[in-house]
Amino acid sequence: VVPLGSGLLTKPTYVMERGAPGDATLRAAKKTHADLIVLGERGVERNLASPTHISDSMASRVVANAGCPVLTVHS
Repeated sequence: VVPLGSGLLTKPTYVMERGAPGDATLRAAKKTHADLIVLGERGVERNLASPTHISDSMASRVVANAGCPVLTVHS
């Protein structure tokens, strides 16, 4: 996702974990002291039925519980 030669000040870290996706993502972010979590999210439209609806999707769980910013990308 990060183009070669983009001039980043730090090297991105890629982590693989086992377990439920939301829990594993939060655990890995905490373990690595993540500055940013980037998630691909499919079917976002169905989770936005109402502006006040709180979704139970994995991405919503991560956004609500992460200790750092979360960027969700519609895929």
